[in-house]
Amino acid sequence: MKKQCVLKKIFILLCIFCAPAAAFDPQGPLALAMGGSGRAVTQRGAEYHLLNPASLIHSQNFHGEGFYVFGQDKRKPYWGVSLTENRQIPLALSYMRERESEEQYLSISTAAFILPGWSLGLSLSRWQQVSKEDAYWNIQSGILIKPQKSPFSIGATWDHILPVKGPYTGKRRWGMGLGYQVYKWLHLRADGLYSEEKKWLFNGGGEILISGFLILRLGGRWYLTQKKFLFSGGLGLTAKQLAVDYSISQDEDTEQWLHAITVRGSF
Repeated sequence: MKKQCVLKKIFILLCIFCAPAAAFDPQGPLALAMGGSGRAVTQRGAEYHLLNPASLIHSQNFHGEGFYVFGQDKRKPYWGVSLTENRQIPLALSYMRERESEEQYLSISTAAFILPGWSLGLSLSRWQQVSKEDAYWNIQSGILIKPQKSPFSIGATWDHILPVKGPYTGKRRWGMGLGYQVYKWLHLRADGLYSEEKKWLFNGGGEILISGFLILRLGGRWYLTQKKFLFSGGLGLTAKQLAVDYSISQDEDTEQWLHAITVRGSF
């Protein structure tokens, strides 16, 4: 058993440092409600591996969600589904598609503990427009540190590891994240990203558990180079195995509002 664990860790390390994320920049609705932050998150949800695949190891046994994101005017609506499994080998599968442009995104993620509280993760992604033959493959890697009894967690990610052409031009980026559980009813997070395309971006937010089933989310994004700040927020209704969420955020190009509805379940 120990030998299998060691082999799995070696495999993850080799993939992260030797293997070859997408033009479609995937973010789940929960992250959108908090400014797109969450690279150090260990909370429930089937979407946080999209930001940092190392968070997958902290997920429930089985978790799934479906969501729909829509906006105004030029913003094209898209829908997505995400499934995570953490009983044998941690795995996650996510698929997103824009309704009008036929742009689609698929990712497969895995993760493993390499030390107590230290996890490494890897995502293999594929972006394509259905009407065209060209498909773009890439990889995202991440690390997450969460000591068992500590309220803090730290995450780091590397997106678009290999230089690529076409829709990926200038998309390579590096991110750092911090999570802090202030109280059982208050969770905060903050991320910082540097990209070849848009330089510096800082985003953050928090979740407030108002009652046993109602969650309030608030956040924002600060584009340092463009000197622009965008707001976001949302509400969630959650039970033991089922949750429904609504989020609202501003589009980074048009600054118009985006809306998202999510249904989540864990088993």
